[in-house]
Amino acid sequence: MARTQATTRHARRTARAPTNRLQIGELKPLQPNPRQRTERSAGMLVESLQRFGAARSIVIDEDNVVLAGNGTTDAAATAGIARVRVVEACASPKSHRTVARQPGG
Repeated sequence: MARTQATTRHARRTARAPTNRLQIGELKPLQPNPRQRTERSAGMLVESLQRFGAARSIVIDEDNVVLAGNGTTDAAATAGIARVRVVEACASPKSHRTVARQPGG
C-alpha cells in the first residue's frame, strides 16, 4: 500500500509541474543573481552539458525569469544548445529571492 501512495504523490507532483522546451533567448536571468560562477566552474558546466546533456529542468516564473538554473542556462547557450527544458513555477517577487538562495540554482 505504501508503494501505491508514493506513486500517487509522485503523479500529483508531476501533474503540477509540466515541462516544456523554450529557446534560450526567451529566458531572462534573475537580477541580481546572487550566485556567481568562476571561469573554471562555468567551463565545467559547459563541458558537462556537451558530454552528458542537461539532467534537470530550468525553473522559470510566468515571465520566463530563471529562478533556478541561471548558470546552466548560460552554459547551455555557450555550449550551443538552442532549447532547454523548463518548469514554470508560480512565484511572487519575494519568492524570487527565496528560490535564488537555494543551493543548486
